[in-house]
Amino acid sequence: MPKTLFEFAVEKEGTPGTAETIVEADVLTRIRNDVRAEPDVDMHSLDEVSAVSSMTPDVAGRAMITFPVSYNLRGPGDLVTAPTIADMFEAAVFSGAAAKTIAIGAIANGPFVAGEIITGGTSLGTGIVLQQIATGSSPIAYIPISGTLQTTEELTGSFSGATADTSAGPQDGGYGWRPNDWNDDDGSEHHVTCKLFRDGFYWTGRGCLADWQIVLTNGGPGVVTQSFRGPWTLYGDVSMFGVTAYPEDDTTVPKFLNAGIYIEDEQPTGIREITIAFPNNLEPVEDANDTAADGILYMDYDRQVPTVRLAVDQVATTTYNYFSKFRAGDTFRFECTLGDTAGAKWTFSARQAQFERVIPAEQSPRRAMFEVELTLRGTNNEELMIWQH
Repeated sequence: MPKTLFEFAVEKEGTPGTAETIVEADVLTRIRNDVRAEPDVDMHSLDEVSAVSSMTPDVAGRAMITFPVSYNLRGPGDLVTAPTIADMFEAAVFSGAAAKTIAIGAIANGPFVAGEIITGGTSLGTGIVLQQIATGSSPIAYIPISGTLQTTEELTGSFSGATADTSAGPQDGGYGWRPNDWNDDDGSEHHVTCKLFRDGFYWTGRGCLADWQIVLTNGGPGVVTQSFRGPWTLYGDVSMFGVTAYPEDDTTVPKFLNAGIYIEDEQPTGIREITIAFPNNLEPVEDANDTAADGILYMDYDRQVPTVRLAVDQVATTTYNYFSKFRAGDTFRFECTLGDTAGAKWTFSARQAQFERVIPAEQSPRRAMFEVELTLRGTNNEELMIWQH
């Protein structure tokens, strides 16, 4: 028996809450088989006096819909093309842009740290760093903010105070994301129209935002899960687009091996799985006077603290003292990388991780582990930096 056919489309909205027309190009990536539509209608009881125990019908009110979807993270295969899932990431209130790298010499007062702003001493150009760099052996990866950095100028880091001289101009460096703030006055575009096709039927939501989570399993792909939520506008019978080929089908699927995992400067061992979660606690913006006549303008969010969960081998305190860091509330770097092929690598970095939970655990007989949960903190929307490169 053939499998149920699904297509999931996402189109960024020009005006939050105003539905866009969905076309075949909006089917951005191959989704996994766990996709579904979860429509929900508020039912209001009339709660009227009656001489009998019968209950009159409820009144149907606002209608919402949630699309839980997951997909295997790939990449465009080069350092100049935006990944196809860029709009899906931005619906989770990340801000994405083409990344650059710039070669440097020796670093003083280093390292440069993920999430800090670098400023060029001559150009006055600025960018936000995507990954910690401790020596001059690797270029700095950054998302440009203003101006253009140039060769033979001194870069200075805003948090670290690190300095280094550039030895070349900027080069294409893939794509980067950072957390963003949104309101309907600042010009940011995060809301999307979503449409799920299922064997000749469809559901549409407008004004949608999403949460974001990735699970990285030893030797496996990176599986991103997002729940898109918004006002439920349309549904009905429809012909499928019949998409058979996706832009990144020929790109190597990155695997979670040789992953460069760091907790501070410690490279823990025994790791089977890492979960990075970026919860947004989505809530509707309501307006009974809205001309859409469903009482909802679009979704808003109340971002919660991003977290990282993993289990690591128990080690002596002389190797790394998890519990002293936990008790002191110290902050430190967290970093890991998915894949090893240029154009399909993904690095996840945070400069201010803290231990939220460290407890003894076992994952197999006679294997002493620590179960660890980190929270990712920030001061200027730099809690989690994501770099495709």
